[in-house]
Amino acid sequence: MPWAQGMYDAGVLYRWETGRRPENLRYPPLADGQRTKLIETFDYLESVIDPKHPITIGHIALATALDWIAFRQLIDFRAGHPTLRKWYEDFCSRPSMTATGFAGQTHD
Repeated sequence: MPWAQGMYDAGVLYRWETGRRPENLRYPPLADGQRTKLIETFDYLESVIDPKHPITIGHIALATALDWIAFRQLIDFRAGHPTLRKWYEDFCSRPSMTATGFAGQTHD
């Protein structure tokens, strides 16, 4: 799952351009481009994710990237992506994910 790092990168840039950077310094075309990258990645993952595939480190990276995106409420990837949503929800029900979920105020 090499998409996880790209999703993190696009997500961080999107977050900065839509909420963290002072409004007068934001560059909307950059935010739009990062949002597009994220949505296109969600679309692709919807078509290739296999819930029956054995878990790999790539799946862990993907789940944590999606969990961070959900935690930050950047884009609701679950809307319109039923297979990805089901995979994510099933993965997040694993004890390792429930024990290490994002919560509270964080510094980034």
